[in-house]
Amino acid sequence: MNTSVISPLPIHKVEDYPVGLGTGEPSSITAERSVRADRKRILRALTLPEYMETWLSVPGVRPGRTSVSLLEDSFLISCFCTERSTFHILCNYKVCRRGKLIFTWSRGNGIAPGLVTIRLLGDFGRTTVQVTHTGLHQSEADWHQELWENSLEKLSSLF
Repeated sequence: MNTSVISPLPIHKVEDYPVGLGTGEPSSITAERSVRADRKRILRALTLPEYMETWLSVPGVRPGRTSVSLLEDSFLISCFCTERSTFHILCNYKVCRRGKLIFTWSRGNGIAPGLVTIRLLGDFGRTTVQVTHTGLHQSEADWHQELWENSLEKLSSLF
């Protein structure tokens, strides 16, 4: 995967998922979790679609109703809330290294994409996974905080 060039891909439309625009400056959230695994195993869990589907815990989406598709320099998260309610999150890789992932995060809802930085600290049998999600609209900060905290909890329980 070439992470030095980001291919221009269309932003997918969010269907039937209400988000208030609110006002204010962009905000950021952080989440952190210690995982009983080395960085190499965690990096695979963070980048391979079949593993991502296992730990990703999107608020409002039942378990097993999230799919991840790997594209050239990006990945697409499709969330199926109900039979008629689906939304997508498009993520474009900027950096993909052994201890660090950086990617844009766009729900395609008219709000500028945010930036997610995941750092893997430690080695051998225990690694701390730190997620920082910046550029969030304040109306979405709580939703994203819940997403990352629940997802890291689930990731931790897999090891």
